[in-house]
Amino acid sequence: MKEFLSICRSTFKGWNRVFLLAVPVLAVLVMWYAIASNQSAVKYPIRFDFQFADQELDPQRADPEGYLTLIQNLLFRSEYVEAVRQSEILLASYPNFQLGQWLYAELLNLKFDDPPANSNNEPEASYAKGKDHALSDLKTELARRLHAMRVPYQNGTVPSGLGYLAPNTEYFGVVDASVSRMYVFKNKPSDATGYQLELLFHSYASIGLNGINKQLEGDSRSPLGLYYTQKIVPHKKLPDLYGAGALTLNYPNSFDLHRGRSGSGIWIHGSPSAQYSRAPLATDGCIVLPNDAMQRLLNLSNPRGIPIFVQENIKWVSANPVAVMPEGLVRLIQLKYPAARAASVQNLGTHEKYSQMGILNYFSWVDQGQRVALVDVLAPRDRVSRTYWIEDSVGWTMISESRIKKPDQSS
Repeated sequence: MKEFLSICRSTFKGWNRVFLLAVPVLAVLVMWYAIASNQSAVKYPIRFDFQFADQELDPQRADPEGYLTLIQNLLFRSEYVEAVRQSEILLASYPNFQLGQWLYAELLNLKFDDPPANSNNEPEASYAKGKDHALSDLKTELARRLHAMRVPYQNGTVPSGLGYLAPNTEYFGVVDASVSRMYVFKNKPSDATGYQLELLFHSYASIGLNGINKQLEGDSRSPLGLYYTQKIVPHKKLPDLYGAGALTLNYPNSFDLHRGRSGSGIWIHGSPSAQYSRAPLATDGCIVLPNDAMQRLLNLSNPRGIPIFVQENIKWVSANPVAVMPEGLVRLIQLKYPAARAASVQNLGTHEKYSQMGILNYFSWVDQGQRVALVDVLAPRDRVSRTYWIEDSVGWTMISESRIKKPDQSS
């Protein structure tokens, strides 16, 4: 019995030594694993090469902004798991959508890698600035896309500044720089107004790096005013930067030349294959759409000769009644053009007044603090004159006149 107890005491002392030695070893291993895991989460950059499971798309949300709205609503209800799942479906459908990538990373609470150090072991300021700028662009894009979903276009409204649109002008485009949005309408004749706009589609759009109101070559601004699409340039003839293809615009037009503006090559075009869309302010002056929206624009029955109204901030107003042209401008047009002079317009409504005077298009906007008007009017020998007018303290003055072939086609 004594021998048995002696053996037990010896064995217990042996295991006790093993236990006392194992505890600190296990503690060190646990600490090392925790540190390594934390470092891997912080040090490694975000990668967006996840392999998502195939998901069936909901036809009601089969576009990026539908998903963004859904995810926002899920987050509002604190349904984080479902928000992450919908983010995965969004990226599976649009893998090059950078805003979707950023949102997914935010939902997973991932962090960017530390910025590279310079020779003094200090973070490079340019790296941090570039990262902050990129994140700011993505947040702006998200806010503007969600704004378009929260404040949708109201049927029966037109942009303030559209006075009259020729009934045979088939399409009409509007770019609102303040919300990074392009609206494309089909024009249907109307007995009440002469025209009726039906929204075909609207899309997020990128403009010049420095905004709009282009003045000089290389100022990275998009032009402000009324422009017309001209030539179709297919994607096969363009570098990848232009995406699905392009439509050239008639910048600089005769009004721009009168203002002394320079520059060329202002187009509406698609996005490079590596990006679903570009930042809100990102181009050299062109208007850039996602490729699916650009393809819809190119697929219109006649995408040439479309008036594109580009403004800093669009105010939408009722289309009926039609905007009234200032009487001073009416008198000047009647004095200059025989068809307008011969018309009896005293007892006619606005729409009939424009038709009787031979006015085909009338737009107005503010440029450098002055009211500007574009008026297309019938001239002798069945030609059409495109005229630009400016208003000052004295009244209206015509500063440019050019011939165009058709009411819906630029010269």
